[in-house]
Amino acid sequence: MPRRRIALAAVLALALAGCSGTPAPAPEPTETAATAADATPTDAAPVELPDTAVGDAARWVLDLLAADSGPTAEEAQARFGEEFLSQVPADQVVQVFDQLRREGPFTVVSWDGTETQGTAELDSPGTPVLMMLALKDDRIDGLMFVPNEKAPEVDAPADAARALAGAAERSSFLLAEVTRNAGVPECTPIEERDADTVLPIGSMFKLYVLGAVVTAVEDGRLTWDQELTITDAVRSLPSGDLRNEPDGTKVTVEEAALKMISNSDNTAADLLIGAVGREAVEEELEAMGHHAPELNRPFLTTREAFQMAADAGLRAKFADASEGFDDATAEASDAQRAVLEGLPEWDLGYDEQTLADPAWDEGLDWYATARDLCAAQVALQQRAGTEAGQPVRGIMAAYPGIEVPGAVYIGFKGGSAPGELGLSFYVEGPEKIRVLVLQSAGSAADAVPQPNWLAGLAENTLD
Repeated sequence: MPRRRIALAAVLALALAGCSGTPAPAPEPTETAATAADATPTDAAPVELPDTAVGDAARWVLDLLAADSGPTAEEAQARFGEEFLSQVPADQVVQVFDQLRREGPFTVVSWDGTETQGTAELDSPGTPVLMMLALKDDRIDGLMFVPNEKAPEVDAPADAARALAGAAERSSFLLAEVTRNAGVPECTPIEERDADTVLPIGSMFKLYVLGAVVTAVEDGRLTWDQELTITDAVRSLPSGDLRNEPDGTKVTVEEAALKMISNSDNTAADLLIGAVGREAVEEELEAMGHHAPELNRPFLTTREAFQMAADAGLRAKFADASEGFDDATAEASDAQRAVLEGLPEWDLGYDEQTLADPAWDEGLDWYATARDLCAAQVALQQRAGTEAGQPVRGIMAAYPGIEVPGAVYIGFKGGSAPGELGLSFYVEGPEKIRVLVLQSAGSAADAVPQPNWLAGLAENTLD
């Protein structure tokens, strides 16, 4: 699926969700972006941007694109963050705005965002685009424009499976009904394609972290109102808001879990991994039905994954230890743990080009099959019915990702990184419960679908 990139810099995320890049992950697909997927440019009605810091920044960008010129290098220097400008100097920002201006005029037809990140769907005379923007310390830390490709309409789930297979180098598709066998819920396939193929899952690993939190609460090792402290040592790139909080900021376990799932906050995920322990998450993989937990030993934090993916030397060292993403021997695991123990201090600096190259095939990710992820979604909903797991149902539904007619509940988690994108949904209807898992991976960042395309395909499949 060829793509024309028209943007300047990445919103780095291990999303997707979002987490959601350059060509690596964009923020995870959002409800407003997904529901607009079927609109044609002539149908699109303009919407107002919110009166928030990120809304104001988006408005500034679009106002300049509608003007005859700008920004000046001085204005770019004042508006963009130091990290951004280290990758795209102010004079280059001016040139890129001039190039983007020729793609317009742009009309905002949907918006979804938090206080520090946002995604706008833009109509234009040519190809509709998504604008993704992130702030840090009230300055633009990431800005990206990507083509907003529309997912095909499908008459049957098999059509969707074939469409996904044609959109990525590697993919898997599973639409399952949740049935009961001797009272135990399980995934019964309705349509599947390569559902037993192991692929990287990006931020969908957070399903297992949430499961480990429930287990820790159940065992009395943790409480939902227990406070966790943000420090420089746990701060991670870049999806989510907690990375911007000052040292010593406290959040409860429940708050961190909500941010981890709903906003794919990587700092929140690492706080929770630290609270329950790496080994506890590794054990949870088996408890939640993963067919080969050893594929994720050692279970990486997002900070570890980003630090190694962004440093060519560390990346090569870890790749040598892993000998491939599917190397699950005890010896490889020990070698990988030794690399983690020897990681130097990190100030969150990175080489953009190194980080933008897919690293999942070098062991720098988390891995599962579509069938594993279906089992994880079902396991979490089962745990939500226990006293220890009471917050889980609300946490999983806080960010549903898409709209499905007739659905009374949608639990969602997606994940993305360079060269990978996946979505998983737990959907309750009046009569049936279905789980949909879509995974894609490739050797280059543009070898997988755009997030909005995949969200649209999911919506069309479940509609």
